[in-house]
Amino acid sequence: MAVLYATGWEAGTIAYYQENAKAWSERGNGAISSNTAFLHRTTTGIGGNYSMYIDDGFGMLPFLPGTSARWAHLWMKYASPAGGDLHVQVQLNWLNSTQQFGVYIQGTGTISFYRGNTLVQNNAGAFNAAVPHWVAIEFNCQDVGGQVAVWMDGVNVATFTGDTQNHASPGWNQLGFANAYGGGWFNNNTYVDDIIVTDSTTGRLEEQVCAPLAPNADTAQKDFTPSSGILNYAMVSEVPASDANYNSATAVGQEDRYDFTDLPAGVNTVTFASFTGRAARDGSITKGEVSVKSGAAPTVYATAVQLPAAGSYMGDQLILENDPNTAAPWSTAAINAVQAGYRFNS
Repeated sequence: MAVLYATGWEAGTIAYYQENAKAWSERGNGAISSNTAFLHRTTTGIGGNYSMYIDDGFGMLPFLPGTSARWAHLWMKYASPAGGDLHVQVQLNWLNSTQQFGVYIQGTGTISFYRGNTLVQNNAGAFNAAVPHWVAIEFNCQDVGGQVAVWMDGVNVATFTGDTQNHASPGWNQLGFANAYGGGWFNNNTYVDDIIVTDSTTGRLEEQVCAPLAPNADTAQKDFTPSSGILNYAMVSEVPASDANYNSATAVGQEDRYDFTDLPAGVNTVTFASFTGRAARDGSITKGEVSVKSGAAPTVYATAVQLPAAGSYMGDQLILENDPNTAAPWSTAAINAVQAGYRFNS
C-alpha cells in the first residue's frame, strides 16, 4: 500500500503545505473550523473536532511525488445544501492555475465533470446532499483511456471515461479545492476533513478517520529550549497548532521527541500513521526533519526540508504504513507507545 498524503487539519493548515506550493491562506478564504464532529458518519467523535471550511477559497495541497493515476479521499458535508457545492480538482505542476480535471459536487445532488474548463458530463441525482459522505475519487488523467470515478460511502455514483487530460502531459501532482475552474465560479460552502491520497495500486480506501494524537510528555531525547516554562511538549501540543509557543535549537543535530496521547477507544485497526512537524529558522541552521522512534528499532527520519526564514513555517510529513520496530502493520499498542519529534540536521 502507498499512502502519499494525509491530513486531519488538527495540526493546522501551514503544516501541510510545502514552500513550492501555494498555501491555503495565500489563495482565498479557507479556515479551520471546530464545527466538524458531525462529519464522520459512522465514527463520530474519533476523528477530532476540526476540519477545513471552504467558502470561496482556492487551496492546493503540496506537490505529490510522481504524476501517475491515484485516488483522493475525504469526508465532506455542506454547511447548507442550498447553494452549497464542492469543486475537487487536480493539476499538473501548477500550470497557469488551470486544472487538469475537476469534479463539481453540487448541493443539488448533481455531479459534473470538467476537463479544464470544458464540461464533459453531468450526472443528475447522483447522491443525497443532505448528509455527510465519505468520498473517494479516482483521477486517471490521460488523452486515451482516462477515467475519473466518484464513489460515496462505498458506492460508485458517477464515472467518466475517455479524454481526461487538459494539459500537454498526462497525470497530476496537486489536489485542490477551488472556486474557479478557469472561467466559472463556485460557492463551495462546504466542510472537508481527513484528506487521504493513495496510489493507483492501493486504490480506493473504505471509510477512514484521521485520529489526532498530541504530545503529552517529554522523553529522554530533549535538546530544545522551550519559549516558556520547562516542559518542551507543552509548547507543541496545541490543537489546532499555534505559533504562540515553540521550542528552539541552537546547534545542528539537536532533536526533541515526545510521547503522545493514546488512540481513542474503539479504534482497532491502524491503516497508517502520519507524523508532522513544522519549523522555521532565524540563524545558520537551514534544514530539519521529522523523527519517529518505535521500540528498539533505529530512529526513522523524514527527508529533510529547507526551512524558510523566521515567521514563515515549513511543514514536514512522514507517513509510515508499517511499524519500524516490526516491519508489520501498526498495532494500537505500538501507536500508543511511539515517540515522535523533530531534528535540525544542517
